[in-house]
Amino acid sequence: MKILVFALFMGILIANDEFIISYKALVENHILIGEEYNVSKALSLSKDYKVIGICDFIPESHKTNDMESNENSFRILKENKDIVLDCLQKYLHIKIRDDARFINNALHSKIAFELQPQRILAVFDGNKMNIQIIEKIK
Repeated sequence: MKILVFALFMGILIANDEFIISYKALVENHILIGEEYNVSKALSLSKDYKVIGICDFIPESHKTNDMESNENSFRILKENKDIVLDCLQKYLHIKIRDDARFINNALHSKIAFELQPQRILAVFDGNKMNIQIIEKIK
């Protein structure tokens, strides 16, 4: 009985947390005008999915002693935006719209990047973050 309770407790501790990540950025004339990086805990868990990509990374900075596992995962995903986006862009389609105009002998450009909301599974084991990019089975 004690072994069963211990196994259940350990399963809860290392269970994957499901998050939804999205990103948008606007660059005008080679200057970043604005960006929006969102991480949110999924309200409903995916049932039928396949893993389309896996990334592991060691967070740049983390203080994990006083937080629960899912709080750690959320905070690490928020604080390590560049690493997370590098991981996602390897496996996902990112929309890029480029608009360049030549006005009064000057080039004016506007580039928009967009990563649609994407579900991931994330678990932090105390040393490294594991991200699994998932997609619904069709």
